[in-house]
Amino acid sequence: MIATCIFLKYIAIGFAVAVPVGPMSLLCIDRTLRKGFVAGAVFGTGIALADITYAFIVGIGMASVQIWLSHYGGWLRFAGAVIIAVLAIPMLRQRAVVAPQREVPNAHWRATAAAYTLTMSNPHTILLFATVLAATSLTLDATDAVIFAIGVGIGSLSWWLMLTAIMQRIAHRLSATTITSINRVMAIMLIGIAVYLLASVIHH
Repeated sequence: MIATCIFLKYIAIGFAVAVPVGPMSLLCIDRTLRKGFVAGAVFGTGIALADITYAFIVGIGMASVQIWLSHYGGWLRFAGAVIIAVLAIPMLRQRAVVAPQREVPNAHWRATAAAYTLTMSNPHTILLFATVLAATSLTLDATDAVIFAIGVGIGSLSWWLMLTAIMQRIAHRLSATTITSINRVMAIMLIGIAVYLLASVIHH
């Protein structure tokens, strides 16, 4: 019973870390509106896989994580800013569509890999997990770290599937012009985030 409660806590942590709206949420919403549920879901899966990776890394050694981030955190922010800008700029030129576009299976794999890479380039994710573990006074050995990562992955994936399903239902009620306008607003927000990340790298 205690083990089950702890595992549910891990799931809740993964869900809570995934919920805040950020660049990954905007990109996932954009893909869902333009290409449908499956496209959004595979993108969310890539994010969840990155959350699993970071959760495991934090679980096996928070002290090492802090040292690693002190050396490479700036480069990660820079890489994340560039990737976000590369993905956001084409969104400004996207035309309205009558129905979600379909992707071939290989495109799904590329989308998952892109989501994984972009999430891994965001040092704030790993800091969130480190903060949560410190706040909850959880001490994990290697086995616990694996269980923690799995729980976080389930929680994170649950949120992304939920978000994708909600956006898919909303998309059916929106006109193509409205979807295009939403995408452009999100593109501007993403570019703003990219500029902020670059400014933070320059500042530090």
